[in-house]
Amino acid sequence: MLAKLATLCNPAAASADVSFKYQLPGEDLDSLISVTDDDNLKNMMIEYDQLHSASPKIACMRLFLFPNLPLDSAAASSNPNPTRPKRIKTFIDYELHKGDEISPPLFRAIEDSYVSVIVFSENYADSKWCLEELVRILECRKEYGQVVIPVFYDIDPSHVRKQNGSYKEAFEKKHMQNSMLDINKIQKWKDAPAEAGSS
Repeated sequence: MLAKLATLCNPAAASADVSFKYQLPGEDLDSLISVTDDDNLKNMMIEYDQLHSASPKIACMRLFLFPNLPLDSAAASSNPNPTRPKRIKTFIDYELHKGDEISPPLFRAIEDSYVSVIVFSENYADSKWCLEELVRILECRKEYGQVVIPVFYDIDPSHVRKQNGSYKEAFEKKHMQNSMLDINKIQKWKDAPAEAGSS
């Protein structure tokens, strides 16, 4: 995941690199925690799960991507027009709580994004608004060429791609049993994880 994001920060560089960090609620910016490998990523998701369990309505983390720029001033001065890394902004909808409808600002943020990082977890398919977001993200990939990066957190990728395990259960025992949901909408939700998980 970091390698793909690094290339987006500076596609002209031979070996682009970025730092991925996150901020826990109540912590200062000088206390950012670095994510450099899969273990760090798993620890970050565990931290989020703990926050969500304690207070699901306000659980949130700020994520930051930093381009690692060379510190050699001589090298920098030798290039009068260095490639400037692109500014990367993240979006967090603080008002979106479990069970709420997707807010218009979130849809606009999805549509205005160049990259979407989708973190598939064990219970991802249980959430109607996660699936609704995913459908719109994939539509934006087709319409605007948005880059989609799937991340599989503590789940077999085949469960996402082939609708097995908890994903199969979510659709058969939850969404399909909800008479308030349109069958065509549910089919879009089923197709979306399989498509995104194969990216």
